Amino acid sequence: MPRIAVAEDDPHLRQLVTLALGRRGHEVVAFSNGAEALEVVTRGGFDLVISDVKMPRLDGIELCRGLRARFDKAELPLILCSVLDEEDDILRGYEAGANEYLVKPFRPSVLQAKVAQLLHERPTSGGAKGALPLVGGGGGVDRFPARFDAYTLLRRIGEGGMGAVYEARKDGEARSVALKLLSVELAEDRVQLARYFREIATLTWVECPHVVRIVDAGFSVGRYFLCMELVPGRTALQLLRDQGPLRVPDVLQVGADLCRAIDALLEKGLVHRDIKPGNVVIGDDRRAVLIDFGLAKSRTEEALTSTSEILGTAEYMAPEVVKGQVPDVVSDLYSLGATLYELLTDERPTPGRNPTEIFNNILNDWIAPRVDERRRDCPPELVGLVADLLDPEPARRPQDPIVLGSKLEAMLRLGM
Repeated sequence: MPRIAVAEDDPHLRQLVTLALGRRGHEVVAFSNGAEALEVVTRGGFDLVISDVKMPRLDGIELCRGLRARFDKAELPLILCSVLDEEDDILRGYEAGANEYLVKPFRPSVLQAKVAQLLHERPTSGGAKGALPLVGGGGGVDRFPARFDAYTLLRRIGEGGMGAVYEARKDGEARSVALKLLSVELAEDRVQLARYFREIATLTWVECPHVVRIVDAGFSVGRYFLCMELVPGRTALQLLRDQGPLRVPDVLQVGADLCRAIDALLEKGLVHRDIKPGNVVIGDDRRAVLIDFGLAKSRTEEALTSTSEILGTAEYMAPEVVKGQVPDVVSDLYSLGATLYELLTDERPTPGRNPTEIFNNILNDWIAPRVDERRRDCPPELVGLVADLLDPEPARRPQDPIVLGSKLEAMLRLGM
């Protein structure tokens, strides 16, 4: 029976957590302050710790640091819970050594799921670490395999604006994952870190086969990291470079899958803001998966950047976003239209030798040539739909990703 320590000064919350975990068969030892919890837990015999952040005598951050002086993250997982929901509060929690940070209020089922996941991931024999080069601090990875935290890095598979991505394998597990190590330079910028942890929050709560699934995240040996499912396959951009324009049925399938991904984000009040061929993986099972959520943000969230800063990739950005308006689902649908246009024609809808020229064309309401001017085998229904998605006026574009996805699926069933 797993033994869990709960440090919470609010007696009602302490009882709620104790009951929720007790129903799952866990033995719970509760503490009303951090100092008492540190003294007892340090003696050993616990499998996991759950702690509030704001507590008398010793807060959750200091409790976490005290426990990390004795136990590593794999040996004794720790979940911090708090009403403090600012990005910097969350960063402090991860930097202190927390495995997870839950913002109150949360559903008991969410806590139960996090506990089950962390207990399942605990190593049974310490893991087979081996004498591999270690990754941490400011060091990069120049030879493989290498070690980072509880992971063996096998190869570099890509690099984005926030850091490098590696194929990795966690100790005791056979399945490979995609591990993103945040670049050292960005780790010094708290605003960039806030974007990074927004990505984590986005992926944690979205359940959709067409949105990449988060596996692990946190801070270890001086580096922030995000671990995601590794989708076997290639990005749509790689397919374009290797074989040119995709077959019409394949484009229809990608479009329908991405509509489901956009709708899953919409259900959580989120927009992606950077849909493009390089952020779409076409799996070996032909499933299209939307990845790289570093720019995702809530539709009601105040921007982390100044209003004059434009985030995204120029060729795929909706005109209203370039003009400084708040991105919405129709902005993502515009980016979807630009992506489908490129997959069909191997051309980007808005020309320009650099971002400035592209932005100028967008601001001047550039209208892309119709797809059938570049490709004769494209059915008229798809040509018109892509043109509608690329309309400079948001109100004239398709508004509902589910309705749009149904149209694409209908075309696919008709053999277009």
